[in-house]
Amino acid sequence: MCICVRFFNPMTKKIESMFWSLVEVFKNSESANKGATAQKLYVEVIASFKDKKVNLDKVIGFASDGCNTMMGAYNSLANRFLEDFSGVIIKKFICHFLALCASEACKVLPRRCEDLARDVYYFFKSSCKRYAQLKEFQDFCAVEPHHLLRSCQSRWLSLELVVRRILEQWQPLKMFFTQHRFDERVTGGENIYNCLHGPFLLLFFKFLEWVLPKFVNLNKLFQSKKSVIAIVYSKMEETYTELLFSYMKKVHNPLDVDLDDSTLFLRSNDMYLGINVLQMTSQPDISSNKDMLAVFHDRCRQFLIEGCKQIKKRFDFKCAILKMITHLQPVNVLGNNKLSSLVIIFNEVPRILMAYNNSEIQTVDDEWRRLHTLEIIDDIRQTKNTDEFWYHLHVKNVFKNVAHFVLKVLSLPHSSVDCERIFSKVNFTKTKVRNKLQVPALNGLLLSSEHMKRTSCIKFKPTKSMINSINVTMYNKPTDVIEEENPVTDADA
Repeated sequence: MCICVRFFNPMTKKIESMFWSLVEVFKNSESANKGATAQKLYVEVIASFKDKKVNLDKVIGFASDGCNTMMGAYNSLANRFLEDFSGVIIKKFICHFLALCASEACKVLPRRCEDLARDVYYFFKSSCKRYAQLKEFQDFCAVEPHHLLRSCQSRWLSLELVVRRILEQWQPLKMFFTQHRFDERVTGGENIYNCLHGPFLLLFFKFLEWVLPKFVNLNKLFQSKKSVIAIVYSKMEETYTELLFSYMKKVHNPLDVDLDDSTLFLRSNDMYLGINVLQMTSQPDISSNKDMLAVFHDRCRQFLIEGCKQIKKRFDFKCAILKMITHLQPVNVLGNNKLSSLVIIFNEVPRILMAYNNSEIQTVDDEWRRLHTLEIIDDIRQTKNTDEFWYHLHVKNVFKNVAHFVLKVLSLPHSSVDCERIFSKVNFTKTKVRNKLQVPALNGLLLSSEHMKRTSCIKFKPTKSMINSINVTMYNKPTDVIEEENPVTDADA
């Protein structure tokens, strides 16, 4: 189990997520028999902080993926945090559910779209001969000689890349299978040929080329190392609204509308499915095929409906804290729509307020109300990053208290990307050649890697405590085991 911590780092002047600990859940057969229960994981998380003498009052939020052990409604790790840490903010990670939204929406499209992407990849996968033959047509069409990509469910951003690559190679592939479909004694070549020579699937791939970046770009944004929690709500609302109004008439409250209300649907020809689709459907040979276009528009409408349903199902648009945090962006702080008081945010973060008394809370709110004095903050108005903006205000003593409070709020987690990156590092470190690396050794290597982010390996100077820790007990092995494995003889002494 990987644990990362998120906090404001005064050294880098930014909010950061950093690796904290890699926990071995099953240390022996007894713990394995008990399983990775919520209670077991909770005990391990708390123990990792207590071992390093971390003040648990500093814990203001918890986030993880949405499995039942972590986020279940009754017997989960999140419930234990709520019981023991009054007022803690619990959030599910966002990046993974965006990929699930796109995957679920893709299921309403014709199966042949997925079949084409899969069949083309596996047709060329293990054949240097076929790739060499394809390169001839790539050169003729002046297309980059790229290889075909495989769509992978565990790699959240792969779907868009696969679609773009197939569209890039569409004409060379079309020419290749026109010439070689009878040379290859497999039915796959004939099926691919039929798919490539009809406008039906090409229309769907053009549609996917337009719509998938809506999910992927949002996913990439939330995977950023920058502090983006202040824009999570606005970006999710923006994407949801854009997808909704692509097939539905504009309404005043898009978040409250019935997604299946056919009375609000746009006519098929009025739906916006991307500029490439509009150009293709205006061609005489395609526009004359009414039946094909009717099926195409109906499937695309179902995709947009399902995409909106999945976003609404997985993202809580009623979440007050994410909605309120948008007011902490520099553009809103300095704009005409600035909140007159922070009281609505105070009500959503009771655990953070535990560290303040009534007079200190009043001081924070008074400083917030004085932020309209532009002559004091004129030199930092151009700062776009939210955490940097508030750090600069923190330096100015007149706004120190409100900046300190806001930086705590902005430290709330929202993305699982940091944990995913740690697991990628584990795979790069514990390879087939180094397959006997134990968890304590991996933990040390990962912590060393995190420490090297602050400096270079050339300029690095170990402290005395680091040097002193390099001994036989550095991985907390029992002393009797060490002595048994490496006995000290009289000659050695």
